[in-house]
Order: sequence, then C-alpha cells, then structure tokens
Amino acid sequence: MRILKITPKQYYSRSSRLSNIGLVSRRNGEIILTSLGRLVYKAQSKIATAFSHISELTMIDAIKSYSGTSEVEQKRIIDKLLDGSELGNLVA
Repeated sequence: MRILKITPKQYYSRSSRLSNIGLVSRRNGEIILTSLGRLVYKAQSKIATAFSHISELTMIDAIKSYSGTSEVEQKRIIDKLLDGSELGNLVA
C-alpha cells in the first residue's frame, strides 16, 4: 500500500477484483499470481517493451513497406535495429 500510495480500502477493493477475475488468489493469507495472472503479466511486459521501442518498430514498418530491398536485406536491417532486444523474436 505504501509503494502504490493507496488506502487500505483501495488495496482490498483492487485485490478483490483481481481475485474475482482469476488473476490472483490467496494462499496462507498471501496474495499470489495464478497461472492466468502470470500469462497476463508477461503479455503486459512484452507490450511495455514494444512501446519503449516504438521508434524502431516504426522504422521496421517503413522498411517492410519499401519494395526496393530484398527480404534478406530487410531481415539484416531489422536484426541490426533490434540488436539485443527481445522484440527480435516477436517481429517476423
């Protein structure tokens, strides 16, 4: 509650909603992520990563729409743009 700067009522209301939709559950009084919660968290993390690389993704779209380069050349350019990024596996 201190980290999020929310009141106890807000905390319990939000955790109750997350529990009702199946993202979290209680075990021994502790709130833990369910399998669905873990999947949703990982998907949200990938989306956040994509937004942090929005300029590179925009350039990739421009490269793919330009018909003057071969697919091999496009792949090489895209690999250089996303060098070391986990988005390289997602953008194909």
